[in-house]
Amino acid sequence: MSRTTLKILVLIALASLIVSEVAGIMTTVVSHMWGFISAIVVAGVTFFSTWMASGGKQMKGWYLVPTILFVVIPTLYKGVKIIFFSPGTRFDMWVALAPEFFGFLLPAGVLAFIYWRIWREEKRLAAAATVAPAGAAGPDADQP
Repeated sequence: MSRTTLKILVLIALASLIVSEVAGIMTTVVSHMWGFISAIVVAGVTFFSTWMASGGKQMKGWYLVPTILFVVIPTLYKGVKIIFFSPGTRFDMWVALAPEFFGFLLPAGVLAFIYWRIWREEKRLAAAATVAPAGAAGPDADQP
C-alpha cells in the first residue's frame, strides 16, 4: 500500500474524528457540567494508571486501563443497549449506531489498520536490511 493511500486513510480518520468531536461538543454544551466532571475523572484515572505503569515491566498493563474503562466498556454498553433493547425498527437501530460507528469504530479501525501496515513495512525493511551487505544502499538511502 502506498504512502499516499495511507495518508488518505489518515485524513479520513481525522475527518471522522473532527465531525464526531463537533457533534460531541454540541451535545455537551447542553450538559457541560457532566462533561467537566467526566474530564476530571478521566484525567485522574489516566494519571493514576500512568503512575502505576511506571512501576516496571510487569506493570505495563496499567496503560490499558483508561482505554478499557472509557472507550471499550461504554462502546460495548451502548452497542448492546441499542441492538438488543431498542424498541424501534432496524432503521432506527442503524441511525442510533451511526455516531458510534463514524465517531469511534471507523477512525479507530482505520488508524489501527494504518499502524499495522506501517509496522509490517518496517518489519519487512528491517528483514531486508539484515540480508543486505553492510555497505549496500537500502530503499531509504538518499540518491545523489
